Amino acid sequence: MYSKKGVITGALVILMSLVLGFQAQSSFRVAAAKSNTVEPKVKKAAQEHTEVKNSSQKVESSVITRAEFSKMLDEIFVYQIKADMMFSDVKNSDWYRESALKVDAAGILKRDAKGNFNGNKPVTRQEAALILYRAFYHAEDNSQKTIRIADSKAIGGVYKTAAEYMVKNGYMITGSGNTFSPKGLISSDELTTILHSMTGEIISEAGFYTDDITGNLFINAPGVNLEDMTIKGNLYIAQGVGEGDVTLDRVTVNGRVFVLGGGENSIKLQDTIVRKGLVSAKGNGKVRIEANGSTSIAATNVAAGTTLYNATKRNKAFGEVTVKMVPQEHSVRFVGNFGNVKVESAKANVTLTKGMIQRLELSESAKGSVIELEEDTTVDVLVIRSNSTITGKGVIMSASIEAHGVNLSKEPGTILIGDNITVIIAGISRNKSSIGETADSTVSSGESFSGGNSGGVNPGGDNSGGEAPGGDTPGGNGNGETPIPNNHTVKVIEFEYVRYLVIQFAEGSLKDYAVTVDGEAVLFTPVTTEKSIVKYELSDRNEHKVKIVKGTKIQEYSVK
Repeated sequence: MYSKKGVITGALVILMSLVLGFQAQSSFRVAAAKSNTVEPKVKKAAQEHTEVKNSSQKVESSVITRAEFSKMLDEIFVYQIKADMMFSDVKNSDWYRESALKVDAAGILKRDAKGNFNGNKPVTRQEAALILYRAFYHAEDNSQKTIRIADSKAIGGVYKTAAEYMVKNGYMITGSGNTFSPKGLISSDELTTILHSMTGEIISEAGFYTDDITGNLFINAPGVNLEDMTIKGNLYIAQGVGEGDVTLDRVTVNGRVFVLGGGENSIKLQDTIVRKGLVSAKGNGKVRIEANGSTSIAATNVAAGTTLYNATKRNKAFGEVTVKMVPQEHSVRFVGNFGNVKVESAKANVTLTKGMIQRLELSESAKGSVIELEEDTTVDVLVIRSNSTITGKGVIMSASIEAHGVNLSKEPGTILIGDNITVIIAGISRNKSSIGETADSTVSSGESFSGGNSGGVNPGGDNSGGEAPGGDTPGGNGNGETPIPNNHTVKVIEFEYVRYLVIQFAEGSLKDYAVTVDGEAVLFTPVTTEKSIVKYELSDRNEHKVKIVKGTKIQEYSVK
C-alpha cells in the first residue's frame, strides 16, 4: 500500500475529470491577476470515462493505461507537435489518438518496434517513473539524501535512474520494507498525487500575474506576464504558449526555467533572477529568449534551436552557456555579449550575429560543428577540441587548436597548435612549427594585433634598445638587460565598456614571470585555465607601461 493524498484540486481537477471521469469542486487558486483573482472553474466531465480493454481482459478503473497517461500529459504540457507517422494499432476515431501522436513526437511515450502505441496497456510503476522523468526534462535533483530501495535489483536498467530520482525527491513513495514494486501497476490515485506534486500550479489564460508560487508553475497559454513575484520551484513555459509571448518582469525563480514554447521574438526576461539555470528545448527550434536590465541566469543549457539575445550591459546575463544535444537541423544564434560558451553537440550550427563571446570552446563531442562569426563580432579566446569549421568575417583574438580537421576561414590574432596537428587557416595548411607566421595577422580593419617588425610583439629599436618603447613594441631598457627571445602578446581590449590589459605569454604561464603595470605589481585574472593568457582591468584610458621579467631577462611594452 502506498501513501496517497486527498482529492486533487485546481487545474489538475479539470485534467482528471476529462480523463478519468472524476467530478470535483475546486478551491485552489492558480494565481492572482493585477485586477482580479483567477479561479479555475471546474467543469463536469463531458462524458463518463469509458472502460478500455487490453485484448480480452478488462482493465480495472483504478489503474492507468498508456492512453490515459498520454492524455494527462497533453493536458498539462499542451503539446503542439505531432508525430508524422500513424500507429499501427490506433484508429482515427480513438479518443486518445491526438495525445498519443504528441507524446510520441516528444519522446515521452514511444511506439514499440512494430509501430504500436499499446494504448490499452496498463502502466507499471517503473514505466511511470521513466515517463515522468522524461516529461519533466530530468528536473534537477534537489535532494541530498541517500535512499535505499530494497528491491532495486528488480528495477530494469533503463528505468533505474528515473526510479531513484522519483523516490529520492519524494515524488514516488516506497512501500513496506522500502520496496518500490517496479512491475506493480501504478494507480490513478498515486499518479494524480505525483502529477499534482510535480506540476504545481497552471496558468492557462492570458493576463498579468503577481502572486508568489510555493512550488512549480506551468504556463500553457500565450500573452502571460509575470510581475514582482517569486517562484520557489521550476517555471515551465510549455508548448501551449505556441508562438506567443511570455514576459517575466522582476521575477525570481529559485529553480529552473524550461522554455518549451514561445516564438521567434517572444520570451523576455526583465530584471529577473533564475537561480538554477535555464533550459531551452522547444521542439521546432524556433524561439528567442531576450535578457534585459539586471537579468541574471545561473547557467543556460541550449537543447534545441534558439536565439539568445543579451540586451543587458553584462556579458554573463545568461551565465555559462552549453549547447548540448541540439538536433542537427536546428540553429543556435547569439546576439550580444556572452562570457563562456561551450558547444558539445555534434554537427552543431552556431552563429554569433552581433557582439562578443569571451571564451568559446568546442568540446571533443562537437565533431563536425560549424561556427559562423558575422562581421563586427569578436571571440576573445577560442578553444577547439574536435574537427570543426569556423567561418565568417568576425575576429578571433586568440585560438588554441587541439584537434585534427579544423578549418578557420580567417587567421586569429594569436594561435597555439597542438603537437602533430595540422589546421587549415585561410586556405593554408599550418602546424605548430609555422605558427610564428601569425605575427602579421590582421584582426580588425586597419589594426594589426601582433604587428610587424617595427611594432607588435617583435622587438623594435636598434640592438642597444632605447629608453622607451614605441607603440606595442618592446625594446631594450637602457640598462643592458637582455630582451626575452620569445615575445609575448600584450594588448588593450575594450569589452562591455570595460578596458582590459590582456597578456598572452610566449611560453609558460603567469607563474613563470614577474609582471608590473606602471611599476606596480597588480592582480591578474586568468582567461585560460592554465594562465597562459591573463587580463587586468584598467581604470582609465591613459598609456600604460608593462614590464615582463623572467630572471635577468626583461621586456617592456607601452600600450594604450
